[in-house]
Amino acid sequence: MQKVNEYKYLGEYINDKGTDTTTVKKRIAQSQAVMNEILAVANLKETQHRRLDIGIKLAHACLDSKLLYNAETWLHTNKNYIKKLENVQNHFYKRLFGVPTGTRNIAITEELAIMSTEYKVDVKKLLEYYSK
Repeated sequence: MQKVNEYKYLGEYINDKGTDTTTVKKRIAQSQAVMNEILAVANLKETQHRRLDIGIKLAHACLDSKLLYNAETWLHTNKNYIKKLENVQNHFYKRLFGVPTGTRNIAITEELAIMSTEYKVDVKKLLEYYSK
């Protein structure tokens, strides 16, 4: 049997050190691509009058699902990884609303009533647990 340093199983990258660094990096890269697509749709001339509404709805449908894919199975997720995922989400909303990137994240989440990524992960875990 061949020893490998890393392999992919059900969408999660597992390595020989027991960390999920690769999964988080790939999830962030894929989320940034989704984020760019959402912003492109929201900025279309035809959708300009409903830009923010469309951007928020697409973020809930597409960006959250990409960021939180398989989150109900995350056992011991590093707080640092959650923070990185949260930064992607906050960066998207800053771009959508056109606020400076230096704006504090708490200002964005509080003003827009956006659930934190950590809370979303916890909700997914609870829903999985209680749906059985």
